[in-house]
Amino acid sequence: MANFNHILKTDYDKRVKLGKEYVFCYSKKKIKELYPSGAGYSLSGEAHLGTGKAQDKFDEKQRKRLERLKESGKAHAEQQTLKTGDLRIGGHVLGVYPKDTNAGFLSKSNGYVAVGENQFISIHSSRVPFLITVGAISAAIIAAVAIILALITAPAPPAPPAPDNPLPVIDPNVVPNEDDTSEKKPIDSGGSVSLIYTKKAELNLTAEIAKIYYKNPNSSSHDTVIELYIVSDGNTYFLGRSGRVPAGYTIQELSLAEREVELKAGQYEGLYKIYFYNPETGEKAILDTNIAGVTVVVTE
Repeated sequence: MANFNHILKTDYDKRVKLGKEYVFCYSKKKIKELYPSGAGYSLSGEAHLGTGKAQDKFDEKQRKRLERLKESGKAHAEQQTLKTGDLRIGGHVLGVYPKDTNAGFLSKSNGYVAVGENQFISIHSSRVPFLITVGAISAAIIAAVAIILALITAPAPPAPPAPDNPLPVIDPNVVPNEDDTSEKKPIDSGGSVSLIYTKKAELNLTAEIAKIYYKNPNSSSHDTVIELYIVSDGNTYFLGRSGRVPAGYTIQELSLAEREVELKAGQYEGLYKIYFYNPETGEKAILDTNIAGVTVVVTE
């Protein structure tokens, strides 16, 4: 086997790392400048950048490759992979192999070192560590993008289920009670309901409203809803229904619903129906209250 020594040149234009040191060499561009015709120099082989165990591992890899080629019966197997010599660079010894032994995507040429007059050895390194790093970074980026896309395209969380006992909407016509200093009684103490109202309702057919007076005192433990009916020949006919009247509020105007019977100006017998709701749970009370003897005055 041949022994080669790294010859220092003053016009080396590149350096590559070998262990903890740097090796000065020619770049491929510089070689083309020195030998523009592509002739006039020779490559004595190529060496792999590695030290200690790394170099031993590379040499072992080449030995096993040679064995596989021999077993396969391929021609010139020995010439393709057999180690041809050693290259001394400082305190390091690199194995020298025939040209293009490391040809391929996983290996790259780092430069050329002079070992004689117009005689060079190409030095190579493995791309595997770089590719592993790039692969790890790419995988991390892909994972991050996948997570972001999952978050962006994920369906909105389902809306919370509607309560079993939804409270009616508060009536827009309610107003706070005046001069009511009573204190609300807690529901868990049994509750308390007070009814303050007048037994007269004035209906205006043109405005489609009924003037009433109903007050749910501060002391009431339940919210209420009031309905207005006309009573005729033992039958009741629905006129309108309020929204929720919370404790501490009064309602004096009720919107009329589509009427079940034709009304004309005059005076009729009426009826209030009062329904009670738990303001915390929305649960409707089992019992409701009917207030008979209401006078309904209809105007056009």
